[in-house]
Amino acid sequence: MPVKNLTFPGSKTPEMIVNSIKLTEWKLSISDPENFDLIVIYRGLHCPICSKYLQEFDKNFDEFQKLGTNLIAISTDNEERAIKSFKDWKLEKLNLGYNLDQKTAIEWGLYLSKGIPNPSLTIAEPEFFVEPGIFLVDTDKRLYFSNIQSMPFTRPPVRELLSGVKFAIDKKYPARGTLKYLK
Repeated sequence: MPVKNLTFPGSKTPEMIVNSIKLTEWKLSISDPENFDLIVIYRGLHCPICSKYLQEFDKNFDEFQKLGTNLIAISTDNEERAIKSFKDWKLEKLNLGYNLDQKTAIEWGLYLSKGIPNPSLTIAEPEFFVEPGIFLVDTDKRLYFSNIQSMPFTRPPVRELLSGVKFAIDKKYPARGTLKYLK
């Protein structure tokens, strides 16, 4: 069955509940940001691109907070791998969610990959993992923005995301891409 995005801009998002390294349980429905929740989906500990990308989010964490945007990065990794990512990648502020299940990943329209043996990797891929995605969710738990990828490379620059969030807030810019069909 092909994966398709079941979350449409302007529509209510599915629930997302994960364990996290800073909270026993992180739950989207009880997150209470001033403006947005920014959910960054990453591939996991084995991904060197994720390391650099999450370091950028960590470095800009306070800027997102100033814009009333809660930030969490989530993977299918288990607790041990999430904690190792946090420590090895020298993250300080970013909360890492772990144990994202396949059902929730599919509900959010994310792509899943099967781990493959790769001798060039210093850390083995897990049995399955999720490919990158970014979701900006408003205070009504409606999808404002999404970026879903099937490969690890070419992700939206963090500073551009930050300026986009600022623009959306300052201009009260509505969610775009909300038309399901043109007549």
